[in-house]
Amino acid sequence: MIQDIAALQIYHWNGRIDEGWLYLENATIHCAENAWTSYEMINTNESSSNFIMSVPVQHEFTVTSAGTYQFYLDVYVSYAELFGFGGASIVHSSWVAVYYPS
Repeated sequence: MIQDIAALQIYHWNGRIDEGWLYLENATIHCAENAWTSYEMINTNESSSNFIMSVPVQHEFTVTSAGTYQFYLDVYVSYAELFGFGGASIVHSSWVAVYYPS
């Protein structure tokens, strides 16, 4: 099980909805929306401002043998990055990985 607390920053403009999806993934899958996906939304009535939200993200991965594995925090932000207004970034991320033997 991998858990993360990510600080997601979105510059929001009043009058639009900004949405962010966060995913913990391995190298073979990218931005696959599923039960492990974390989601944040800034509503249209919020004033224009720089929002920083702490977002918990977790995902369970099956490890079949000993070795080195790579995992990634992927983020998709709807309006802010798509149209180049404002912007979005991960300000801070803190990971914990736990192995549960079966």
